[in-house]
Amino acid sequence: MQNHLKSAKHLAAVKKSKGSGKGLPSSGKTKAQEGFINPETTVSLQKMETIAKIACDQAVPAYLELAQEFYKQKRPLYTANALTALITLNLKSDAYWLAHLALARLYCLYNKQMDLAYDIYLNLLEEKWGIKKYNLIQLSKGCDRLDVDLMIDECRRLIQNRSGLPVLFTLLEEIATAFAQTNTVVVGLVALSEKISIVLHGIAFVSCEGEERSFGVCPMISKIYERIGLDHYSMDIQLKYGNYLANSLMTQQQHKSMVLFFSILLKATEKDDYFRTDKINQHIQELNGIIYPEISLLSKISGARRNLDYLLLAHELKFEVDHIELLMTNGDSRLLLVSLDNISQLDYLDRLRQCLQLV
Repeated sequence: MQNHLKSAKHLAAVKKSKGSGKGLPSSGKTKAQEGFINPETTVSLQKMETIAKIACDQAVPAYLELAQEFYKQKRPLYTANALTALITLNLKSDAYWLAHLALARLYCLYNKQMDLAYDIYLNLLEEKWGIKKYNLIQLSKGCDRLDVDLMIDECRRLIQNRSGLPVLFTLLEEIATAFAQTNTVVVGLVALSEKISIVLHGIAFVSCEGEERSFGVCPMISKIYERIGLDHYSMDIQLKYGNYLANSLMTQQQHKSMVLFFSILLKATEKDDYFRTDKINQHIQELNGIIYPEISLLSKISGARRNLDYLLLAHELKFEVDHIELLMTNGDSRLLLVSLDNISQLDYLDRLRQCLQLV
């Protein structure tokens, strides 16, 4: 049995792994320095050869420990080799999954070939959690044609009947953040990394649905939607987040929700998105947010733009914006935005004035 465990297959896998650290530098040193291997690394490399000759179940923890040694020595290439050797043993233990995660993080850290990290991450989700890579990519390709609620429903289907979802949440956040990085690509999939990030965040949302941390991913989803030009979906996910805040028992969270509703309503007004202005106004009315002078004014501006009421915009509502500015200057406590910093207040005022113009 021992001879079998020390088989040629095992040894060949280790030899293969020695050249597997794609895209990783051997260190952060110059070429002249790279030619020098310090004594610690020499010992670790000798361990690598020794581990190749021991039983697979003993090799797993040994490779993991060795990878940690190489990492401390700032040898990312050797670290990747040790992790790859462990993975190649194909023993589905905790260390096996940990090695996948560590290798993906290594590629992200050195940012040479992010597509390698992406591939490892997606394979990990499929192998360990049953989230099919093909289904995830197909949903990502079409997420720009699905409204937020439909997208979340599809995410829910991807993980239905899965156990251990709270543990999965943290992993999904990490992977989604990696895919959200700008100027990165998925090989063979044009302009898809950020859409994959949206879907991964969506899966994270439903994995702990109803819990506080699930709603914590909403702002990130909103930012990614906005970054890829899907402002309407960005507003929808913000509205979902705002409703969560509004239902909080904390006064501070409720106030934050009103500021968010004001911000979304302003964006919808700027884009003359009447479907969403009506939807947002309905939520504001239900929460009695109309008592705030800024929200009341913005609702009037939105209505005047829809009705092409040039006179109302140019005169009465212009004076109301001036009045709001005066109240802000005096720090009037009746205002919703009085709690914001001066720069934010001025920005909102400027945008309100811009909305008075019909182009």
